[in-house]
Amino acid sequence: MPDTGLQRSIASRSGTNFATLRSYARDLATVVKTILLVDDDARILAPLRALLEAEGYRVLLAANGEEAVRVTDIEHPELIVTDWMMPVLDGVAFCRHLRAHRATACIPIVMLTAATPPMSAETLWNALLRKPVPIARLIGVIRDLLSLSRSGKRG
Repeated sequence: MPDTGLQRSIASRSGTNFATLRSYARDLATVVKTILLVDDDARILAPLRALLEAEGYRVLLAANGEEAVRVTDIEHPELIVTDWMMPVLDGVAFCRHLRAHRATACIPIVMLTAATPPMSAETLWNALLRKPVPIARLIGVIRDLLSLSRSGKRG
């Protein structure tokens, strides 16, 4: 974590030493999990983002699989929720890309779809949920997959 004047200012005003503040920031970064939402429909992304942020997750957005590849390479999310049918690069092709690269092969993936994806692609994701998905179900699956990924298992 870079040393910033703002961090030093906060530390001095709060009576906390700078090293302790940096340690807290590092701990927070390991606690807050990042989720990437991928869907070409902003009407789906916006409410999902709000709900997941309210649950304490850091949420990133991508409008298609190609954009999601770029975001994943830069941000390294702990979990991805993706739609199947999208322009440019669909959800199945995006999942294939992730599974083919060592750095992203173990990221848990939740596939959301209103359609029936091909049976041959089922091993590309950890969970398949049909739209419209009950929010409690989605959050439960996300929690389960994140806890499995922490324990080193793939769901």
